[in-house]
Amino acid sequence: MIGHANWFLLPLLVLSLTFKAVLAGCYFPLEFQGEFLTQSMTSREIAYSSLSVLFDSIPSWGTCHRRLGHHVILEDNDQTCFKCISMVSRSSNVIQIHSNGIDQCHPTEELARQNCPTQQEVRERKAQEMMFYKTRAFYGGSAISKTYCPLNGKFKFTYSINDGTEDDLECHEPLSEATDCPTGYKFDLHFKGCSFPDFDMSFQCLASWPGENGETYLSLLDTKLPQLGEEARPRYRCALFKEDSDTGLTHVALSSDSTCVNHLYSAQDGYETLHLEKLAEEEPEAPAHPQCIFPDWMQGQWEGVTIEGGEMVYRDETNFQTFRGKCLQAANADRFVVHLKTDCGSAAHYCALFQQRDVNVMEFQLGVSSSDSSDLALCNVENFSPSKWLTMGRSHILELPHCPLVGEYTGVIPDAEGLCAKSYADCNNPEVMFYTVFNCQNQTEVYEEREYRCFGQWEEDGLVYTYTKRQDLPGNECFVGVTIDENQNMVTEAGQNCERGHQPLKYGMTLQRQAKCSHEKPFEAVTQTPFTPPDFMPSINEDTLSDLEDQEEIRLLTDRPVSPRLSSTTKDGLAVSGGTPDEGHHGHKKTLSGKKHHHQHGNRATSTVSYDIYSNEIPGSGGSGAQIASSPMCMMALLTFSAVLLGLLYDHH
Repeated sequence: MIGHANWFLLPLLVLSLTFKAVLAGCYFPLEFQGEFLTQSMTSREIAYSSLSVLFDSIPSWGTCHRRLGHHVILEDNDQTCFKCISMVSRSSNVIQIHSNGIDQCHPTEELARQNCPTQQEVRERKAQEMMFYKTRAFYGGSAISKTYCPLNGKFKFTYSINDGTEDDLECHEPLSEATDCPTGYKFDLHFKGCSFPDFDMSFQCLASWPGENGETYLSLLDTKLPQLGEEARPRYRCALFKEDSDTGLTHVALSSDSTCVNHLYSAQDGYETLHLEKLAEEEPEAPAHPQCIFPDWMQGQWEGVTIEGGEMVYRDETNFQTFRGKCLQAANADRFVVHLKTDCGSAAHYCALFQQRDVNVMEFQLGVSSSDSSDLALCNVENFSPSKWLTMGRSHILELPHCPLVGEYTGVIPDAEGLCAKSYADCNNPEVMFYTVFNCQNQTEVYEEREYRCFGQWEEDGLVYTYTKRQDLPGNECFVGVTIDENQNMVTEAGQNCERGHQPLKYGMTLQRQAKCSHEKPFEAVTQTPFTPPDFMPSINEDTLSDLEDQEEIRLLTDRPVSPRLSSTTKDGLAVSGGTPDEGHHGHKKTLSGKKHHHQHGNRATSTVSYDIYSNEIPGSGGSGAQIASSPMCMMALLTFSAVLLGLLYDHH
C-alpha cells in the first residue's frame, strides 16, 4: 500500500545511471545514501574521514548482502567474507552505526549474524560506535536538512568543564544565555561572566532521539569555525539533555568529541555540562489555569501533541516551534478555544480542532485565524480547511491495530514497464506490513524493501485511509485505497498527513490477493498458480471501474462547503568508540568555552535502540539469489521515467 511514485523511484534513479549488471543481495534506502563525515583519529587531534553509502554498498566496507531489521550483513567481495553492523537513521542528517569490530570479517553469513551487536552490548558500550554526518545527498537532495530543535525557548545557564583542573564551575553565576529563538533549528550560546573571556557559539540541530530514563540525545553541528589563532574543536557534537520537573532546570551534557559515547554518561554527567533555567516572560492576559478539560480519548502523549487535563503542548516540527497552552472554552465536542504561547514568547488565542480517527490515530489542526482574546467565533467552520489536517499516532498504543490488507497482495506498478510490487502483512502480526518492488518476470530480482507498522485506519467518503510508521527510517506515511472486490484493491500514497483529494481509482496501483490468512494455516492460497507476469494479471471489470470512477469524480467535483467536520469517521582509518574511552585520545582539545583541557572520565553505560537480529527480517530479503535487474527491457523503462520521477521526488519532499 505505497504510492507508486515513490515505490520505484529509487531503482529508477540508480539503475538509469548504471549500465551494467550488478549483483546485490539487498539495498540501502535512498534516505541512507550520500556522502558522510565520520570521526577519525589519524593524529592526536580530532579529524574526519569521508565515506559514501551507495545504493547497494559502503565502499571499503562491503556490499549489502542482507538486512535484518536495523542490522546489515555486508559481504566483502575481495576476501569473500561477511561482517555485521547496526545501522540506524537518526534523521536525514545523521546515521548511527554500531559493530563488534568493523574490521572483523567472518567466513560465513551465520557467523557474521552471531557477531551482530545486541541491545545489551550497545547499552553497555561494548559495541563500537560510529556517527555518520551527511555532507552531500545524491540525486539533488539538500546536504543538511533543517531539523526541529527540542531545546526550545530562552534560558540562562551555568557551565562547567569536567577536566579535573578546577573544583568550581567555569560559569558559576547564571549570567550566560542560550536560545533557539527565533529559528527553532539552531541553538545559540552566549557565555558571560565566566572564568574566561565572553564569547558566543552557535549550533545547528541535526537530529534528536530518545535515550534512557527520559533523556534525549541531541546531535549538533558547530556552525562557527575556529578563527585564525584559535584551537581546533570538534565540528560535530553529541549531547544528552533532560528536563527536571521538580526544579524546572534543563540539564545538558556534551561528549568530548563527535561521538555519542566518549565522556557522555547522562544529562548531568558529561565532559561539559550546562544547567539551563528557562526565562519566563510575563504576560498579563495569560490564564493562570485551564477553564475546561479536553475529552478522555484525547488524553496522553501523541506524536506531536501532549494533552494532560486542560493543558496541551504542540510541537510544530514543520515551522520549528513549540506551543504550550490551556483550554478556555469548548465550542462543541471537537473544537476548543485555547490560549497558546510559544517558547519564544509570542502568544494568541486559537481554536483547536481534534478528530478521533481510530483508537490510536487522531487528526488535529489550529484555526487559520487567531485573536488577542477568547472568542468562540474562532471555531467557525470557515476558519478550518480539510487540507490542513495533521495526522498523529499515539506514542503508547492502547489497542493492537492491524493493517487493512492482511495476507499477500501483488500488483503491477503503473507507468513503470516491467516493475511489480508485493504487500505482505503477517497473519500472526497483522500490525506489521512488508513491501517489496521486483521484476515482474523474475521475483528474485528485488529492487526495494520496506517495513511499516500500522497505527490504524478509517473510512471517509468511500476511501480507506491507513496511517503507518516506517520501521527502517524516521517518519510516517499515509495510504489511501478503495476496495474493488474481495480480492482486489486500488491504493496510492497520501503523504505524511493523510492528504485529501487523491484518486486511487485513477492513479493508484491495483493489488491482487495472492494468499489470505486462515485458522488452519498461516496462509491459504487464493489460487494454486503462482504470481503471473503483467500480461496475464487479472483485470478489473471495466463496468465496475467506470462506475466507481464516476462516483469518485462526482464526490471530488461536487461543490461542497469547506467544513472541518467532514464525517464522524473522517482526513495525503576510521575512529570508533567503545572499550577504553581514552583510546586514541591524547593531548588537548578545544571545549565550548575555548579552554584547553585533559581527559578525566572513564566509559560508562548509556542507551540506544536496537533490534534483535533474528526478528524483523524482511520476507524475501537478500541472499545469493537476489540481484539487480539489467535486462534491456527494464533498462529502457528505467531511463524513460527517471527524469519524470526526479520531479516527483522534489515535489514530494
